[in-house]
Amino acid sequence: MYKVLIVDDEHYVVSLIERIIDWQALNMCIAGTADNGQSAIALVEKLEPDIMIVDVRMPGCDGITLMQRVREINSRIKFIVISGHRRFEYAKSAMKYNVEDYLLKPINKDELEGILRKLREKLEQESASLQTIRVMDSQLGESKERLRALLLEHILAGEPVASELSQINREYLTEFSPGRFCCVIIKLDSGNKELDRSFFFELLQELEEVLTGDISPACYSCLSLTQAKRILVLLNYAHSREEDLYNRLRQSAKGMGGILEKYEKLRHTLGVGDSVKDLSEISFSLSKAQKALDSRFELNSGIIFFREVREDAGIINIILSDQRTRKLSSAFQSLNCDRIHSCIYELFAISKDYGKSDTAISIRLTRQIHHIFFEYIRRIDVYKGSYEDLYAALWEQLEVCFSKEELQLALTEHIRNFIETYIAKGTNPVVRIAKQYILENYDKSISLSSISEIVNLTPVYFSILFKKEVGINFVDYLTQYRIETAKGLLKDVRHNINEVASLCGFQDTRYFSKTFKKIVGITPSEYRSRHIS
Repeated sequence: MYKVLIVDDEHYVVSLIERIIDWQALNMCIAGTADNGQSAIALVEKLEPDIMIVDVRMPGCDGITLMQRVREINSRIKFIVISGHRRFEYAKSAMKYNVEDYLLKPINKDELEGILRKLREKLEQESASLQTIRVMDSQLGESKERLRALLLEHILAGEPVASELSQINREYLTEFSPGRFCCVIIKLDSGNKELDRSFFFELLQELEEVLTGDISPACYSCLSLTQAKRILVLLNYAHSREEDLYNRLRQSAKGMGGILEKYEKLRHTLGVGDSVKDLSEISFSLSKAQKALDSRFELNSGIIFFREVREDAGIINIILSDQRTRKLSSAFQSLNCDRIHSCIYELFAISKDYGKSDTAISIRLTRQIHHIFFEYIRRIDVYKGSYEDLYAALWEQLEVCFSKEELQLALTEHIRNFIETYIAKGTNPVVRIAKQYILENYDKSISLSSISEIVNLTPVYFSILFKKEVGINFVDYLTQYRIETAKGLLKDVRHNINEVASLCGFQDTRYFSKTFKKIVGITPSEYRSRHIS
């Protein structure tokens, strides 16, 4: 049976799709459902569905982003996109290369069933073709290209590589010779402009052909692996040819610039790592090539050698001084997106003075600001995941940035989207924390100042925020909660009036009785006599 995964944040839509189709008759089954993009990605890896029915608009990771990420995991999955939004025609146009068909809400049973039948036929045809290919592959064995790509995948994954060249050449059908080894990463950036995946890949392949054609004469061997937005190149060459190779890399970078200049908002960077004598040390060259790429926002060059990189870990502490960090934290606590944007803009403006001393200061500052935001949303119990998961969502946006301005915009938009998505779901986190604290500590001494300190806001701002969200001020809410609790305790004759007052956080029994009568209309004793038979 073909497996179907449904992804929609509206549960009734998921339920409807499950009910209106006779899945067994179509040789299909519902393998799983998800109400957001992040959960869906985890299910894709676990369930390996054949078909995904995806809502184009969801909080957090939307349908378009989800499909792009899923394509990287499994390029054979078929997508059916659904939407209830008026601008759906625009969405159809933007996604025409990524989906099989489209449905507008409310979902029509016959239309959905017809699409599913067509997909079943397509899957059956692909399955037959795939089987033929598998038979051919089993007869011919692994191709040389695939084995070499596998070696590069191992390097990217940080897996250890054998030190004996003869062993590597046998296992991967490579032609390495004793000499030098170096990693080069070609990074293609498009700003915030989304490009069709197939176009992006074809463009990367064109750049790869330019590079390999330019530098191969100076190398013993040149292996390359094209990924979603970058190309990994592994070079093996004689030490005596190093300067010649570097000159060829510079010339190749210029040639790539000529190809890309006809495309708006496209820029490339070659990050060149230091050379190593042994292939088993190639991970060091790879990490330095990545550091060279991280310096592209300061050095603004089509090619960056690691020897041009400058690192000064102390500069980030100068920019994010205690005073500026407190200001940034206060902006996060306000949940005011404009205030957060202004604060981040100021920090990036300051960082411009330090680009020569730390060529990766922009990406370093981005990560540090993002980590401070992560610590805040974890502290107020908004986000349960790991920092790595949250940063992965941001990294997808950072991956296409080609300037400091784009980097700053991607960071602020990521934070804005997170805040707006959360607030759209309901209670402000600060108010939720205050209510939870009352629930767990109403019998203790609680003041406006103490609760404000817990949520990291000034008493005045917290008071305004609480009243706006709840409708009454914090002190009145606390008092009403304690009185409601007292009403329950008064029905239990095991507690006298003094004990009830103390258990509800009132240290003065007379004040408790006076407050109780003011809110309930009768004294605690009268309330008890009326509710105990």
